Amino acid sequence: MTALIIGAMDKEIARLVSGFNAVQSDEGIYTGTVKTNTVIIAVSGVGKVNAASTTQRLIDKYSPDLVINTGVAGGIAKDISLGETVIASYLTYHDFDPLELFERYPPFSKHFTCDKRLIELAEKACDSIGAKHRTGVIVSGDCFVNDIIIKETIRNRFGAECTEMEGAAIAHTCMLNNVPFVIIRAVCDFADSSADMINSFETQAADNAAAITEYIINNL
Repeated sequence: MTALIIGAMDKEIARLVSGFNAVQSDEGIYTGTVKTNTVIIAVSGVGKVNAASTTQRLIDKYSPDLVINTGVAGGIAKDISLGETVIASYLTYHDFDPLELFERYPPFSKHFTCDKRLIELAEKACDSIGAKHRTGVIVSGDCFVNDIIIKETIRNRFGAECTEMEGAAIAHTCMLNNVPFVIIRAVCDFADSSADMINSFETQAADNAAAITEYIINNL
């Protein structure tokens, strides 16, 4: 089995590269072996286009059996905590309007639904290591949300737990290629005016999400 792990930034995959003793095989791409499984770990760059193009390129090259996107996000839900893990049930774009166009034209869905087995593994991982977590909607857009009005608009429209910039594009690409996927994000800020200040927590949050990913790979 081949598992593909994608993070937008180096800090989102650093723990995984080290933990799996992965060796750089190309720029921004690392390869390791866990039991009999091959693990490809890659940096996509920030934003939807970088995420989608990297995911498609890696699917074409490695034909993975599953894809995991790991990283950080801004908390949207009112009761969410700093460092809390969010496992996506499904993803969508908060900056594509009207979203209904996705239902009229390919891919004929505005929701990109994560693989049930991978969700269950992620939830089991959180329970196993005592990580606070929830499963729910994650939204993506090409903007860093640090405004309370935008945050509340997104929460009210989508019922989202958190927001980030790559997950839906990765999910969209996986769906088009019929590759099972799961998106795992740890909250590093609250998507409001405090976001820039709290972002010093990014590395710790990224490691929180990576720990869940590690568990999944070790228990495939």
